[in-house]
Amino acid sequence: TTTSALCAASSLALHGGREVVLVETANASGGLAEWLDCGPVPGFEEVRRGEVAVERALRRTDLPGLLLLPAGRSQLGQGGPPL
Repeated sequence: TTTSALCAASSLALHGGREVVLVETANASGGLAEWLDCGPVPGFEEVRRGEVAVERALRRTDLPGLLLLPAGRSQLGQGGPPL
């Protein structure tokens, strides 16, 4: 699903005429941040917990028009082990 989401978001960013934000809500295998050479934190988890604003967690990628909101770091007891 990660690869499919990345392909769809990339296509929309390149051909859709608008910026696209790809939101990663779970990270069990290295994640999109690693694939796209972006910092993994802060991310979705930190935004969800109210620790940072979404604007601070968004990452611009090398692909024009594609932004990433990485999964961030889970806390123990809240959706799995830390990443």
